[in-house]
Amino acid sequence: KDDFDAGEIDYHETKSKLNTILTFNLQPLSLKIAEMLDYIDNSNEACVSFEDAERADNNGDYEKAIELYKSVPQNSSYYDVAQERLKEIMREYKGKILTAASAYADDDNYGMAVEKLKEASVVIEDDNEIQNKLSEYSEIIKLNALKKAEEYANANEYGSAVTVLKEAINDIGEDDQLQFKYSTYSGLYVTNVTTQVDEYVKDKKYNEAISILNYALDILP
Repeated sequence: KDDFDAGEIDYHETKSKLNTILTFNLQPLSLKIAEMLDYIDNSNEACVSFEDAERADNNGDYEKAIELYKSVPQNSSYYDVAQERLKEIMREYKGKILTAASAYADDDNYGMAVEKLKEASVVIEDDNEIQNKLSEYSEIIKLNALKKAEEYANANEYGSAVTVLKEAINDIGEDDQLQFKYSTYSGLYVTNVTTQVDEYVKDKKYNEAISILNYALDILP
């Protein structure tokens, strides 16, 4: 094990020799050989993960590097180095994401800000700063959508109200208030569309009726 961990013997060569010995079925040596095979397989996987992590790190692929550094097991000789670099790169990645999200928010593009923060919350779990910003921007999207939808509804433009709410739900996920207003305005929109279609059909304006129905189908689920 010491020679293998020190890199003095090759993984593939060692595995080949151990497998050859294993074929002789020499008990209890076979159990020891099997344990050794498991050990070098795990060690090699850790080595590959660490090398891939360094490669991703050097290429600026923070998400992949973080994932790979995390996969290096605690019993690996690479663990301490991986953990040290993991802390550094997570700090760098977090700063980059928060800066990008803030820039999107400054441009009133809260949808993209939320998208970036959601991605980061998967890579860096349970980070208070990321979660707080995600909540802050999600709330802004929600309030903006509710206000705009109400303005459309007051103008009897229920299709536009439904579209605004649907976009907000897509951006931030399920929300009781957004869902309630979405259901309410969807029902009113269907009633309006049905009334218009009936009138067009009575007047034999079938193309107009079909056009309204197709537009409604694009808006509604």
